[in-house]
Amino acid sequence: MTTIAGTGEQGQDRNTGGQALKVGLNSPWDLLVRGDRLYIAMAGHHEIWVLDLVSGGLVPFAGEGSENIRDGTLDQARFAQPSGLATDGRTLYVADSEVSAIRALPLDGKG
Repeated sequence: MTTIAGTGEQGQDRNTGGQALKVGLNSPWDLLVRGDRLYIAMAGHHEIWVLDLVSGGLVPFAGEGSENIRDGTLDQARFAQPSGLATDGRTLYVADSEVSAIRALPLDGKG
């Protein structure tokens, strides 16, 4: 077993990333691999993060960090404990637990 992300302590910073082993995670609830990217439903941050499995870079992918339901661009959308991920190869589907919704995000980042 090998840790690929997280410090072992709960992260508090929602808006920055960095090298995956130096970034504290906050309640990662689900994972989805697509190519060299690992998408993380970060329930505690109310965001979706992405880990580049080649470079080790970990950054927020979608959500601005406030707990609520709001559609919009990836950086302005709001989630409330995203907890499940699935894809059809073009769209990332998110089970957004606290607002009882299924959300859809473009995997190309143009949303």
